[in-house]
Amino acid sequence: MLKLLKYEFIKISNAVLIVLGAVTLLEATYGIGAVIMKFNSIDNYNGSYADYYDSSEYILYSIGSQMYTFSMVLLLIAVFSATIFVVIFSLVTMNNDFCKKQGYNVFLTPNSSYAILGAKYITSFVIFSLYGVIAFLLIIADINISSWLYDEDLIMIFEDIIWPLLEETGIDFLGYFLAITSQLIYYIFLAGFTLIISQTVLKVSGGAKVIIQFVVFGFMNTATTFILGFVLAFLSNNAGPLDSHENFEEIMGSLCYVSTFVYLAISLGFYLISAKLIEKRLSL
Repeated sequence: MLKLLKYEFIKISNAVLIVLGAVTLLEATYGIGAVIMKFNSIDNYNGSYADYYDSSEYILYSIGSQMYTFSMVLLLIAVFSATIFVVIFSLVTMNNDFCKKQGYNVFLTPNSSYAILGAKYITSFVIFSLYGVIAFLLIIADINISSWLYDEDLIMIFEDIIWPLLEETGIDFLGYFLAITSQLIYYIFLAGFTLIISQTVLKVSGGAKVIIQFVVFGFMNTATTFILGFVLAFLSNNAGPLDSHENFEEIMGSLCYVSTFVYLAISLGFYLISAKLIEKRLSL
């Protein structure tokens, strides 16, 4: 299993390094822009306000402002698109393993299809988690940079104003986080299951394969949504009346954990069926 994980990480390492390099460059641009703005702002100018707008300091401040704003926008885009990138790249790699001889050879090694497929999913999840940690650290770093730039303790503002308001709503943040994470994991497993179905059971190729994959993906996702909706509706109807705010939030929190369980259970089913289909194909 460790050798399979090493093999999967090596395959995806170049793409990961490219993304990390781009994010590092953007973060450096963000920080440099903030430094230029800080030391060339009007508050640090020794002359009059009227002369400031004709000075070299104002030109430098404008350049720093453009760097700061432009990199901040691109960082936001990079952070939110990293998840999509991981999913797409993982699926492309998996598709190549089925369609190209060099990739398909991994299924001919003395490893079970469960171990091979599990290594692919574990790699995707580890990379996804890595991007999540990096995104969190970037957010903390950028908040501190902005706090230094504008002389405002933005973290303290969040702790004193925004966080208490969120706590008053009674939102179970752990439950929502687990539900969202499990849903993302579910989509990765569903996409992989769709790809394997098209390659093993349906055996389609060319443009028809893409169409079939979209149809299967949509059908299975609709079925999952129906199952989840049925389970949540059943639990809601048996949870008692929503006669208070506390009762409502308690029920909603419980439904988040139930959603997490359902998504993970279905994901496990996709994994087991996919591995069995690969094993059956290799035995032919």
